[in-house]
Parts: sequence; structure tokens; C-alpha cells
Amino acid sequence: MGKADSYKKFLTDCPEAKIWIDIGLAPYAAKGLCKAGILDLEQLGKLNRDEVCAIWGIGELALRICEEALGRVLSSPRGYWKDREVPKPAIEIFLRERIETQEQLMAMQKGQILSLKGMKPTLLAQVEEALRVRFSFPLSYWTERGLRKKTAQTLNAAGILTLEQLAATSQADLERMLNTLEYRTVQVILRQAKGIL
Repeated sequence: MGKADSYKKFLTDCPEAKIWIDIGLAPYAAKGLCKAGILDLEQLGKLNRDEVCAIWGIGELALRICEEALGRVLSSPRGYWKDREVPKPAIEIFLRERIETQEQLMAMQKGQILSLKGMKPTLLAQVEEALRVRFSFPLSYWTERGLRKKTAQTLNAAGILTLEQLAATSQADLERMLNTLEYRTVQVILRQAKGIL
């Protein structure tokens, strides 16, 4: 069976792959795109480079053919973050959460970033250093939990930005930075939060 015959048989079995064969992809790459539910250039164009490379059958050659058909190079979020020297654990978190640019990240508040699974204050500090930015942490994180604005400002200034950090702060440190009423209020909040920490 010649190459033309084998392609014809392939297209009989997998007619939706014709668009990919027409742009020059090999049958296994065309089949991989179809199995992934990518059936036209518009759908392909919505993916980034990493997502396309994760599809079975897509290697460097197939990727170049796809990019030529699209008329542009696909973006790579992993490469984007690596170029900015963001630590690898943070890159994995950002990719999982589909945070692909610094602009997307800067639109988030510090509390939102810290709430991402796997993101720790020390890792976020490394991200801030790599990107040369400081993420804001609104007082509302604490005021929504029942603390007065002054208490919230005191905790933020001390770098205590989450309930987890508050729970890890020694009683002596809390007594030193807060007045008696503030300290009691903080203890109530910690007791209420005990079940979720």
C-alpha cells in the first residue's frame, strides 16, 4: 500500500482529521488533535504551546506545522514564567490555575494568591523578588473576620497576613503588638477558625 493509499484509508477511518492532513501533519499527530477534541484552527488557536505539546502525537515538527497554519507562534506560559526567573513550584501552581501572565497575577490580591493550593508565604516572597513587585494585602481580609481597622493594620504591618500565620504567632508576640481588647478579639477569631486551620 502506497503513502497516498494509507492516507486515504486513514481519512476514511478518521474523516475529521482531513483539516490536519491538509496542513501537512502526519496521521498520528492529526489523530491526536482529533482525540483531544481539536477539530479546527480556531480551536487550536485558543491553546497555548504547552497545551498543544501535551497532546499525544504532537512533537516539535507538528508544533511548527500548526504554528505555520495559524500564522503565529503559540505562547508558552511555562517559558514566560521561566524567563522571569519565577521559582519552579510557583510556575506549577500558576499553570494549574491558568495564570499565564504577570498582568493576570497582578490583578489578584495577596490573599487570593496565598489561597492557591501549594502557595506559601515564603514562595510568594520569592515570586515577588523575581518579578520585582509587592502584592497588596487589603485590610478587608481581617475586617471581614471581625477585626477593627487599626488591628488589621497592626497585623499587616507585622507581616501577619493570613489566619495560618496568625495561629503560628506566639501569644507573647501578639500581647506585645496588640492592646488587651484587640488581643481578646484575635483569640476569639482564632478559636472560631480552629476547625478550618
